[in-house]
Amino acid sequence: MKIFDRSSLLYEEMPADEVPYTATTAMYNFYFSSKGVRTGDTEVFGGEFVTGKLGYPMDEGSSQFVQACDGNGFLYWNEQKHRLMYTNGSNVVTINYLNGQVPWDNLHAVTTGWNHLAGENTMWYLLEDTNKQRYLVVLNKKHEIISLRPLNSGSHLAQADVVAGNALSAYCIYAVHNNQLYSYSLDENGSESAALVVTGLPTGEKITYLSDVFFSKEFDYIVIGTQNGNEYALYMYEIKGGQPYGAPVHTIKGTGKVNNVRYVSQTPTWSFSPNYYAFTIYASLYGMGPDYPY
Repeated sequence: MKIFDRSSLLYEEMPADEVPYTATTAMYNFYFSSKGVRTGDTEVFGGEFVTGKLGYPMDEGSSQFVQACDGNGFLYWNEQKHRLMYTNGSNVVTINYLNGQVPWDNLHAVTTGWNHLAGENTMWYLLEDTNKQRYLVVLNKKHEIISLRPLNSGSHLAQADVVAGNALSAYCIYAVHNNQLYSYSLDENGSESAALVVTGLPTGEKITYLSDVFFSKEFDYIVIGTQNGNEYALYMYEIKGGQPYGAPVHTIKGTGKVNNVRYVSQTPTWSFSPNYYAFTIYASLYGMGPDYPY
């Protein structure tokens, strides 16, 4: 059943040159596109009279690299402006960093991630310039940059084909380089591990996908995806010490190519802002988990 298309999502027909990137919700429904950030009321504010339609775009430009941070709004990379931005639905602000020169105008986003170790939200962005120099930007829940580090060109993270974050069990990022899995610490020292041992992964299959899929501290898996021609396989591992542990708990195989893996809980949530309150007291009371995009 069709709910919206380009002719009905906005109050007017969507411009032909507008490129949709992604959509999510918190205090408002958020829609990110090449034209900027559009918002619309959620059911919480509008009740039965909500139309679902979105208004005039704020800012100019955005991207698919959106990250929850404070329960009210979202960080996002603006590909057109080459800047990190924040929006709460009412306004848009540029994230500035005064502790060093940043070649923002030459950067584009590679990927982003979210960490909630020890009850604190930490967001990170992996950026790359036109010379393939990569930078790791780490932000706190107040959407302030707390660290910006150029990566050593010889590091695995700087050369990785696939990158994903650990959300709950370790303060790290995972990187796949030369078909081997490594972890990179989000701490200031930025240390990298030796190649991590992954049990039960067939020899010769190329790793093309990686993510940490979770809903709670009891449901938390590293998902490793491989590709062999037009056949894919997904291997879900428990995590111990920040590493994949034991043989895969679940294995899923099929035809085609994996673009993304998400877990959708059947448990109703109480709050419209689960991305921030994911593991506070509300989590145990209402079964809440973070929603986007971890």
